[in-house]
Amino acid sequence: MLLFLQKFSVIACVFICLSCQTETHKQNQQVPLVKVLFLGNSYTYYHRMPEMFTQLAQHNKKNVAVQSVASGGRRLQDHSRNRRVKKMIQEQNFNWVILQEQSIIPFVQTTQMYEAVRTIDTWAKQHKTQSMFFLFWARKHTHDTGIRLEGVPYYQRFRSFTEAQNSLVHTHKKIADELGIPIAPVGVVWQQLHYRLPQSHLWQADGSHPTKVGAYITALVFYASIFQELPMKHLHRCPLKPAEQQLVADIIKAHVLDRKEYWNSNH
Repeated sequence: MLLFLQKFSVIACVFICLSCQTETHKQNQQVPLVKVLFLGNSYTYYHRMPEMFTQLAQHNKKNVAVQSVASGGRRLQDHSRNRRVKKMIQEQNFNWVILQEQSIIPFVQTTQMYEAVRTIDTWAKQHKTQSMFFLFWARKHTHDTGIRLEGVPYYQRFRSFTEAQNSLVHTHKKIADELGIPIAPVGVVWQQLHYRLPQSHLWQADGSHPTKVGAYITALVFYASIFQELPMKHLHRCPLKPAEQQLVADIIKAHVLDRKEYWNSNH
């Protein structure tokens, strides 16, 4: 009798597991698959941001498949000359290709940036893929950056973080309006959070790269920009405190979702 009960229990457990897997498979089939390709550099891959975005989407019952091509210092020009990138866009039927320029290029070489964007966006449009800009953050405004823009120290070229961020917005918006490319305004959300909560730890010590908090907020902005809604649930290892979660949600609603006509002009 005991042996019979043990066998019955095993069979029941297998049946339950298979039922759960079948139900999950059905749910995934019912939710449209969204395929995303991130093209960028360290601003994209720090703290595995694309993976954060993937986990956040899946945690909120979205069906996503995410890939990234990103390495340190990579420019959009480099991506536009990469045969592998072109082949991926041609063959893999992405819904979105995310474009992140190297952090200095928008200030000093807009012609180079715009040519690369036009090339990649042409590949995307030929295969019914929508480009999206990763509008990143300006560097933390400090005399210690050591960065020079056309021979002028960064902190002298821009009198404040806001001035530098506004320049990034203008540069991205100009080509976005020309080509009908929506923008994920990550840097604008950082800007608002930095001024409303100065102790928020967004930048690493170099004043350039994101902390885990900065990367998580970046993933949240991409979630809102792609799905046009805020996530209902945060990841279990969310680096934001509950009060910070609400503040970030309010900022994303006000500056991303409520301004979608601005960030999605001509789209």
